[in-house]
Amino acid sequence: MLFTGIVLALVFLIAIVALAFSVRVIKQYEKGLVIRLGRYDHTTDAGLVFLIPFIDSLIRVDMREALINVLPQSVITADNVVVTVDAVIYYKVVDPVKAEFEIQNFNFAATTLAQTNLRNLIGDKQLDETLTARDVINTSLREVLDEATNPWGVKVTKVELQKIDPPQDITNAMSKQMKAEREKRANILEADQHSDPADGAFCMRLEFESEGMDLSRDEFEDAWKPVAQRFAMDWRIAYSTDRKRMAIMVSKQDHCLQDLLYRKRCGELDVDVPLVVSNHPDWSDYLESQGITSFTLPITKSNKDKQEERLLQLLEEYRIDFVVLARYMQILTANVVNQLPSRIINIHHSFLPAFAGGRPYHQAHKRGVKVVGATAHYVTTDLDAGPIIAQDTVRINHRDAVDDLVRKGRDLERTVLASAVRLHVEDKILVHQNRTIVFD
Repeated sequence: MLFTGIVLALVFLIAIVALAFSVRVIKQYEKGLVIRLGRYDHTTDAGLVFLIPFIDSLIRVDMREALINVLPQSVITADNVVVTVDAVIYYKVVDPVKAEFEIQNFNFAATTLAQTNLRNLIGDKQLDETLTARDVINTSLREVLDEATNPWGVKVTKVELQKIDPPQDITNAMSKQMKAEREKRANILEADQHSDPADGAFCMRLEFESEGMDLSRDEFEDAWKPVAQRFAMDWRIAYSTDRKRMAIMVSKQDHCLQDLLYRKRCGELDVDVPLVVSNHPDWSDYLESQGITSFTLPITKSNKDKQEERLLQLLEEYRIDFVVLARYMQILTANVVNQLPSRIINIHHSFLPAFAGGRPYHQAHKRGVKVVGATAHYVTTDLDAGPIIAQDTVRINHRDAVDDLVRKGRDLERTVLASAVRLHVEDKILVHQNRTIVFD
């Protein structure tokens, strides 16, 4: 009996051990390769995997996107300048069997390939071209690596050059040249900059005095273009002596219209207002008394296209630089918006949560909101989804009636819209993708 008990205990123990070796868990981001008697047998997805004890083994392959740092190396350009270059490679396994069995050390192989091809790509370019052709080099390197790693079951998704550093003496020479040009021609008053960590974009606003410059406007812009091209810049020059011409569009609510005209009249907004357009005749007499030309363009479903064509004619006739929708309660079509990119400013109320439809302040009061706000933004073809310029909020409590919410909301709309207009007039806004960078 004792012997039989020992045998049963051993059998039970062996069964437990066998079970422990036969069950595996594959995580959601993994693939499992089952190896049977030293040979690949099949691939398993996430979940429980049952193996034959002492016969099967399991290899896990991570299917998530990963990256490789290509360490800095010295590369000689076509004009014999030594630059230091490094990069990052993003890749993803698409065939786990090939990734495991076709290459012994993928990271080392990909790094070596990247370093070799970086030397080839940069070696064919002049220094100036190398500094301004990052996107071209990134794309070319990704295509080469993707083709080379395809037999290994790997997809190279992205390649980014991190640094292209010229020798210190060349960097110093470039700095001295820019300093000499700066001292010779202009005095910098303000310099603001921002680097976007998401896509590496570098944004800058530079304000300088042109007094003492020995170049006309055309000559200055012609001299600047090669510098901008060298560094692949998107750029524009605005002259503070060119007073901007603003058109205001309004419907029945005039609080924003009145506020803008007051601020213009007292000098807070350095802008001309040669034109006001409305879809209602309510303000014609008042605007005439103020010496401002106005046009009434009633909008219906049947005449909207025709009236917008007339609007565009007026904007061109009065040489309008930008348009402000001061509670203009009509939606501009793409025909207008696309002709004035980042040149139409809108103002609307902001609530959290949002209230769709009419009488938003009444809806907000019923829900007991604690904050109301206002948002000024550039108009795009996506309704109320353009790049935001300015926002503000004010606290609400249970003592506030609907009229109080309306009053506070209108006050906010005035100040937020005026702030956005001032920033635009002073050229302190850069639009990057679908958001603004405000240098204020």
